[in-house]
Amino acid sequence: AGAFTGTGWFRWSDTTAECENFTAAEGRAHEHKACSPGPVVFCNHAIVGDAWMTAAFPFDQGQALVVIDSFFTASANKQGATGPSLNRLMLGLMWEGVETMTVGAGEFKTNKFRIGSLARREDLTPESLAYEIWVLTDGAHTPALSMYRGDRRYELMSYTSS
Repeated sequence: AGAFTGTGWFRWSDTTAECENFTAAEGRAHEHKACSPGPVVFCNHAIVGDAWMTAAFPFDQGQALVVIDSFFTASANKQGATGPSLNRLMLGLMWEGVETMTVGAGEFKTNKFRIGSLARREDLTPESLAYEIWVLTDGAHTPALSMYRGDRRYELMSYTSS
């Protein structure tokens, strides 16, 4: 709503995740969490960040449900409307295969995923992964389309390959 929410920076290593922040709700804080291995995925809540999370999927497992344990996000809110802060969750990923689709930017071959954050491994079901995203098979995981069905939809409207 145009008001200051917060600002901060993150630092990662093979054994730790760290956040120095200042938020309107909590003031100044320093957060440090041990993790081994270090963070595998970080969600900054930008659409391209959502697409980059799909790079953690182990394609050698085929179409499967997987959990990424070392997942951090700047906000536990699905739209990134809090923080920034250091939130460790589990990421559920499901690859549903390759699809050719047409969006505003043209026709593309994509990998389709379902994504969701989890509090516990036991929460992993296809239904718990409410966010859908199609990323180009370009190796850069460029987002073509993403959505919460019936809620929000983001579509690639222009694209230039380098």
